Amino acid sequence: MKYRRWIVNSLNFNKDYDASVFETTIRVVGGLLSTYDLSNDKVFLEKAKDIGDRLLPAWDTPSGIPYNITNLTRGRPHNPGWTSSQTILADSGTEQLEFIALSQRTGDPKSSSMSFLVGLYACEEQSNIGFDSLILFQVENVILVLNKTFPTDGLLPIYINPESGTASQATITFGAMGDSFYEYLLKAWIQGNKTATVKHYREMWETSMIGLQSLVRRTTPSSYAYLCEKNGDSFTDKVKIDELKGKSAVALYFSASWCGPCQRFTPNLIEAYNYIASREGDFEIVFVSADEDEESFNGYFSKMPWLAIPFSDSSSRKKLDELFKVKGIPYLGYPFTVERVDELKERLEAERREQTLGSVLVSASRDFVISNDGTKVPVSDLEGKSIALYFSLSSYRYCVKFTSVLVEIYEKLKAMKENFEIILIPLDDDEESFQQGFGSMPWLSLPFKDRSCEKLVRYFEVSTLPTLVVLGPDGKTLHPNVVEAIEEYGIQAYPFTPGRFQELADVEKARQEAQTLESLLVSGELDIVLDKGGAKVSVSSLVGKNILLYFSAHRCPPCRAFLPKLIEAYHKIKEKVDAFEVIFISSDQDQAAFDEFFATMPWLALPFGDKRKQSLSRVFKVKGIPKLVAVSRTGKTVSTEARELITIHGSEAYPFTEERLKEIEAGYEEMAKGWPQKLKHDLHPEH
Repeated sequence: MKYRRWIVNSLNFNKDYDASVFETTIRVVGGLLSTYDLSNDKVFLEKAKDIGDRLLPAWDTPSGIPYNITNLTRGRPHNPGWTSSQTILADSGTEQLEFIALSQRTGDPKSSSMSFLVGLYACEEQSNIGFDSLILFQVENVILVLNKTFPTDGLLPIYINPESGTASQATITFGAMGDSFYEYLLKAWIQGNKTATVKHYREMWETSMIGLQSLVRRTTPSSYAYLCEKNGDSFTDKVKIDELKGKSAVALYFSASWCGPCQRFTPNLIEAYNYIASREGDFEIVFVSADEDEESFNGYFSKMPWLAIPFSDSSSRKKLDELFKVKGIPYLGYPFTVERVDELKERLEAERREQTLGSVLVSASRDFVISNDGTKVPVSDLEGKSIALYFSLSSYRYCVKFTSVLVEIYEKLKAMKENFEIILIPLDDDEESFQQGFGSMPWLSLPFKDRSCEKLVRYFEVSTLPTLVVLGPDGKTLHPNVVEAIEEYGIQAYPFTPGRFQELADVEKARQEAQTLESLLVSGELDIVLDKGGAKVSVSSLVGKNILLYFSAHRCPPCRAFLPKLIEAYHKIKEKVDAFEVIFISSDQDQAAFDEFFATMPWLALPFGDKRKQSLSRVFKVKGIPKLVAVSRTGKTVSTEARELITIHGSEAYPFTEERLKEIEAGYEEMAKGWPQKLKHDLHPEH
């Protein structure tokens, strides 16, 4: 009961968090679906569907190959900087099982054979596809795209370009970043009941297994079999100890699959390893396992891109434990000693304490930035100005969208003769994209592929795009990222100082305290909403009612999926309470889409294109849809997470207050008192 209560009350995916699509899919979506299968409790299915909705933007790419990271609230999918914006093969090919299972459990129960996919692939109009089918279309399409250019040996490189859908790097491995793609090919074929519809999975797997045989090598004299890596036409064979002697640094990584902190740290170490190894060819890591059996060792080591002491060599592993006095794991032995780590931390802190505009922007080979006509501008000319460093990728649509907003603010500040400048930190892969993007920007930039670009990404710990770091006139960092502040407040956020943000927070607090329904929905002469027949309904006639503001759009699959549940709750609430209404706030792109979607709803709406939509989105910080905001009879905000409450509790969540949620929780506690302490389950007869 405690775990269920935590899932219901505390597991909230409406977080401004950049999530790994791969990790979230296999652990969160998979875990929730497994719990649903065991319990038949729809709370877990609804939660799985909720997180699935939030991951779907990752597949919105020109090729259909998904990005590896997406923000759970705002969408804005992207790839890690260390992959050079490329998609990892194992990540994109290891999401099919969970999403197919999700589609099966939320859609047609007959879909276990997936025979309907034949018709699905023939659909030309995705907007007419049901939500459950759309999930399946998205994840299945990844395999279809890769199959179009599938090599004859079945071996795909570990990086795929999400724009073109083609391989973008020559490294081939069955280790980390490649492994589970091949594993899921066979599993998806089995999950699809081995039918003709999923035959391509089996065919791709069989082709890959033929290619795998070309990577098999054997040690001497023990004749242990292992898989090497392939780069272009060359193979990376086993590494002898003598070959490590020439390395400038070899780190020993003491770790184990059963260790939670190790599991959390290993992905960070992989990122650091890939970064260092790509720049320092004489660096290596050797995994020293504390696993208890070889199967666990093999599974864990398969995720690592470095070397390992063989599991069978227990004496060497024991000697290393004693030599480095390993008291706990994870543990990194030389060169990352405690003293060295402390030294690096102190150096970084000192750099930040002494930070100047020159230390940030000037390198040994360059003391200038450039304008979009190629003119070199000395960094010294910018001293004393407030500087915004704009980390952007020209081909990334969220950067394109934000750039247009930033240009408007920049031009206004220049017209006001503010001592302010923006410098682009370009992260583009090709010069043509850089030139095209920078050509539309009125500010300055670092040169294309300047080495300082990657250095600044690390220095300012940039984790999402776009990012706008603000430096004060003294060159010190004022704010690590003002993108959201600009989206919410526009030019009012300038000059981006702590004092200015405190002023804005005070204004927001006063606004919330004085908030009424009319202050939200009345703007000048705009004081009406529309009913189903198109008739005007005055906002004043809604005062004193509990209101739900429904931010949604026809083009949004999660919105269409949530709508039937909201309609059901609406009718049930209206049967009991007359002083209640829902108002549709549309994000549709044209009148026809608005009309079509609104026609399916039994409530009111703001007119299409109404400028009040922008102010409401700003007030309630709407970063993604669908979003449901509950407003009380007095006009005060009750909850900005009413969508989650409706999803879990339906009409019982009304009026969406904390008091009501406590009543629901008390009811669950009372119900649980009558449950048996133990229960036999057919899947676990031995327990």
